[in-house]
Amino acid sequence: MIVVQGPHKALVVVYYTLAVCGIIGSIMFLIFNFIYRNTKVIRLTTPQLSYIIISGALLMYLSVFLGLLPSTKKAVIRMQCNVHVWLYGVGYLLVYGTLLAKMWRVYQIFHNPYPNKTILKTWHLMCVVFSVTGVGVLLILARSVAQALTDPDLVTNKENLEGATGSYIQKFNKVWQCYGSGSAPFYLDLVIFVYLGLLQVVGIILAFQTRKVKIPILNDSKSVTALIYISSIVLVVIVLISFILNEYVNVRAVMFYGGIILLATIFLALIFIPKVISLHRDPTGKEIFSDIGDPSKRAEKCEIKGNHNNLAVGLAELTDSEMVPSG
Repeated sequence: MIVVQGPHKALVVVYYTLAVCGIIGSIMFLIFNFIYRNTKVIRLTTPQLSYIIISGALLMYLSVFLGLLPSTKKAVIRMQCNVHVWLYGVGYLLVYGTLLAKMWRVYQIFHNPYPNKTILKTWHLMCVVFSVTGVGVLLILARSVAQALTDPDLVTNKENLEGATGSYIQKFNKVWQCYGSGSAPFYLDLVIFVYLGLLQVVGIILAFQTRKVKIPILNDSKSVTALIYISSIVLVVIVLISFILNEYVNVRAVMFYGGIILLATIFLALIFIPKVISLHRDPTGKEIFSDIGDPSKRAEKCEIKGNHNNLAVGLAELTDSEMVPSG
C-alpha cells in the first residue's frame, strides 16, 4: 500500500494564518503610503517604489498559500512546482531590486565623484527594478519550461518511513518532489540562486559605500544591510531544502515557507516602520535636513565627492525644490 503524504494540517493552518496577517499588514502599509504620498517624508523615499515593494511582498505571501495547497494529486503538484516559483521568485526580485535602485540613487547623489553625473529620476529607478526582475524572470521562465518537461517524483517520506500494517500489507509513505537530482530544473534552480547571490553582493557594496550619509530618511544602508544578511541566511536555507531536504515534507514546509514569510515581513517592517515613525515625529518634514548642519559644510557632513550644486540638484530631483535647504 502506497500512501502519498503532504504537510501536516496544523502546520498548514498556522502558516496560512501568518500569511493572511502578512497580507493584511501589506494592505495597511499600502493605504499608509497612498494617504501620505504627498508629505515630504514619504516623497523623499519615492512612494512609487514603495508600491513595488508592497506588490513583491504580497506575491511572496501568496506563494505560501499555493505551495502549501493541501493536495497529493500529481496534476496539482505539477502546477505547484511551476507557479509557486513565479510567485516567491518574482516577489523577491521586485522587493530587492527596488532596494538596490534606491541605494544606487543615494550613491549617485552623495558619493559619486563625477561633478557632471546624471541625476537619477524615478523612471531611471524603475528601469533598474524591471531590469533586475527581468533577468530573473527569464531564468524562471527557462526553469518553468524544464519543469513542464519533467514529471514530479514520488520519493520515500523519511520523516515517516514505511512499515507493516498487517501480516499481508506493507505500507510505503511517499511524498512528491518537483524534480530529481541532476535534472534540468535542478541546474536551473542552481543558476537562479547564483544570480540572487550576485545581487546580494551588489547590495552589500552599495550599503557600504553609502553608510556615512547623514540624512536618515534617505539613507537605507543600515536597513538594507540587515535585509541582505537576513535574506542571505534565508536563501542558504532555501538552497539546502531545494537540493537536500525534499524528502522531509514537514521540515521542508517549516523552513522553506517560514523563511519566505519571515523575509517578506522583515522587508516590510524595516522599510515602512521607520517611515511611520519619521512621519509621526516630523509631520511637516522640517527636521529632515537638520542633521546636516551648516550649509557651507553640507558636502563634508554628507561625505559628498563633487560640488555643492550636485547635492541641491540631486535633492531637488528627489522631491520639490522647496525641500532643499538654502545654500
